[in-house]
Amino acid sequence: MVENKRLLFDWRAKSFVLNRGKNGKEHAYCYCAKHFKFVASHTDDKPNIVEVPTIVAARCRSLHERISFHHNHPALTPLSHGDLELLGRFPGLLEISAHTALGASFRASRAKRWKSSWKRRFDTLDAAFTFQSLSLQALPGFVGSLEMHTFNMILARARLIEYDFRLDANLKWQYDCHRPLVDQMVKDIADLGRGG
Repeated sequence: MVENKRLLFDWRAKSFVLNRGKNGKEHAYCYCAKHFKFVASHTDDKPNIVEVPTIVAARCRSLHERISFHHNHPALTPLSHGDLELLGRFPGLLEISAHTALGASFRASRAKRWKSSWKRRFDTLDAAFTFQSLSLQALPGFVGSLEMHTFNMILARARLIEYDFRLDANLKWQYDCHRPLVDQMVKDIADLGRGG
């Protein structure tokens, strides 16, 4: 029963943000994953950002909340650095999802209960990844979506997040082309962030 409600609310959220996002702007839809109730929807009328609605931000400061935040990515990209940082800023944010018009979906949730050390571990992995990825930016197709997807996989392997995704055909092709290199980078960098 609970899983059916979750699937229904996830479908509503995804449908809402993709339909509204046909205007090329990001839109958000938030629901309470504890009681399965709509909380808020929002847009900043910008193509690459949508802020957490004020009412949602207030609720997400509580450890007792379980808010699911869905939004669209008109640029067809995975969860961004800024998206993931929301998990560290808001203890009551259960998960964040991004959906694209090409059928890709990305969902991240904290792998463990919120702790103040989460942000420190995130920053450590981010610094290591930034340093390592500078040498790979000369590779065709590594920057942008593949780079973001790689970072998300690093966070998942380091057990900072749980990361579920469905790639569109283009990103899947890019990943398959660079898979050995990406997988090795994920393994090497994730080992730095397994503490805490």
